[in-house]
Amino acid sequence: MKIQLRPMEEDDVSWAAGLLCRTIQANSAYISHGELQMGIALSQTELSPAAESLTAQELLEQLRSGAAAMLTATIDDRRAGFVSARIEAQLETSYGVIADIAVEPDLRNRGLGSQLLQRVMEIFRSGNVRRVFLESGLENHGAHHLFAKFGFRPISKVFASEITTGVAVF
Repeated sequence: MKIQLRPMEEDDVSWAAGLLCRTIQANSAYISHGELQMGIALSQTELSPAAESLTAQELLEQLRSGAAAMLTATIDDRRAGFVSARIEAQLETSYGVIADIAVEPDLRNRGLGSQLLQRVMEIFRSGNVRRVFLESGLENHGAHHLFAKFGFRPISKVFASEITTGVAVF
């Protein structure tokens, strides 16, 4: 079994978007505020009908921006997983953001997620990034365990409110 990590290519985007949407459909615990903000998810339990195309569009924009660290993992030349990350600059500091990470269901528990995270953390380190952020659905405990192995810990909670439409009566 030959595992390889390589830079994501435009040809990988459709597959990566499909993998991410299949992952969310199989376990809605993956949904966090990012999917809701971008319209990929309609609620904490439901993907948008346009989720895959919106995800592909977002991944392609990140890839073309040049500011992203996007990697594809392969096993014996089969696409197996990916990570999408970027470096952000604000005022006098820069920080890393891991936007998405996913591994094909039948290839999980082989260390691919760890290898993808390790490599993207090395990229951040070489870019003098000292702090990295990611978000995860509240009930996505498997991912939380992986993130904790890399030193991630919860630092805040995100609150959301649905605003209903209608006419206010005074």
